[in-house]
Amino acid sequence: MVTRPGLASVGVQRSERIVNPREGGPVGFSEASERADGDSFDLLHDLSGIDALITDPPYSSGGAFRGDRTASVVSKYVQSTAQTATYRPDFAGDNRDQRSFLAWSTLWLNAARHAMTPGAAAALFTDWRQLPTTTDALQAAGFIWRGIAPWAKTNPRTSAGITNACEYIAWGTLGPYERDPAIYLPGYIVQATLTGERKDHIAQKPIEVMRWLAQMCPPGGTILDPFMGSGVTLRAAKDVGCRAIGVDVDERYCEIAAKRLAQGVLDFGGAA
Repeated sequence: MVTRPGLASVGVQRSERIVNPREGGPVGFSEASERADGDSFDLLHDLSGIDALITDPPYSSGGAFRGDRTASVVSKYVQSTAQTATYRPDFAGDNRDQRSFLAWSTLWLNAARHAMTPGAAAALFTDWRQLPTTTDALQAAGFIWRGIAPWAKTNPRTSAGITNACEYIAWGTLGPYERDPAIYLPGYIVQATLTGERKDHIAQKPIEVMRWLAQMCPPGGTILDPFMGSGVTLRAAKDVGCRAIGVDVDERYCEIAAKRLAQGVLDFGGAA
């Protein structure tokens, strides 16, 4: 299920209504439900029955200095004019400093936690700059931090000294990890990044990486991605036999995700 709005910022009030909910809609919504005068955090608080949280939130990283962090997403993460022409526009929420990133991350993780079932797993992408802050936020929101898993890229951008060839998945659980049946995944994954026209989103993750993570959800369970972008997590959930709920602040990405899943997008009109 694809929904909007997303989690671009804390405390931004949006007045919206869900119309024409699809049969078998998100856990926590009835088929005829409507919502008005709600922001994105209200949406998370109204969900329930989430068996895994798997997401790639904005890192607010991509630079060593303040000017770098506050630059546009394209200028931080896309290296050539030729590539820029093939990528989608900037995404929101990637310009926070360390303190505000920690506060914001703790807030949305805490909201998501209330929608999750006991023992559910949470897995968040991050980079080397924000890894300590991400694990702090995970614990501050009430999760048990279980560890990190590197995604080793076979085609990283080279740099002087030691090339930063990995992104990281910080993961934890809401209490004891109680997936049934138990699963034992490798502690890392090796996979090339997507390049050029294969990307619908600047930060899009390969489907192979997302399928690997989606196995953390029990069969038939529900995965939540509150920063779904182009919907790769939702597709991976479908591939491994799980349901999924995706949220994004940008309507364009909701449309892309809907096309990816060959299903409609919930229509959010103005509140009555």
